[in-house]
Amino acid sequence: MDADPVTSIDVIDEVFVAAQADVLRARLCDEARWERWFPGVQLCCVHDRGSLGKRWRLTGALVGTAEIWLEAVSMGTVVHAFLQANPPPPRRRRRTSARARHAPARILRTQVLAVKIDLDRDRRAGEPAAGFPRTPAADGRVSDDRRSSDVLERRQERPDGQPDDK
Repeated sequence: MDADPVTSIDVIDEVFVAAQADVLRARLCDEARWERWFPGVQLCCVHDRGSLGKRWRLTGALVGTAEIWLEAVSMGTVVHAFLQANPPPPRRRRRTSARARHAPARILRTQVLAVKIDLDRDRRAGEPAAGFPRTPAADGRVSDDRRSSDVLERRQERPDGQPDDK
């Protein structure tokens, strides 16, 4: 029985981004971007999960799999990034340096964080995340539609017809 080969590059990374999954998908699941991030790597989509992300098979400069899984939470999305790969077998026997094995992990983490920083750049604390609709609240502040609808759902009318906040 042959054992599965152990990958020399094994990245599992998670980061919360204050943005909707669809906004992140447009930036993180674009094959052209991945090919710029990892020159010489060709991606073949093996599972397109829509707003939940994508999974690819990698060939070329890296051989293995990569995945972006987008998990919607509260007011944003947790980006789960996975990369399991090996450099292609060398033509002559030589050991892959630790620096070369860690470079793809640094690249992936740097690119995911760059997207996070770009989306958060102009957002003030307490403002809705990128892609979430904004509606004016009664006091003139801009708030997230989900929060406003939650308040409206909790509000009931008293017998005299006046609203009663619970």
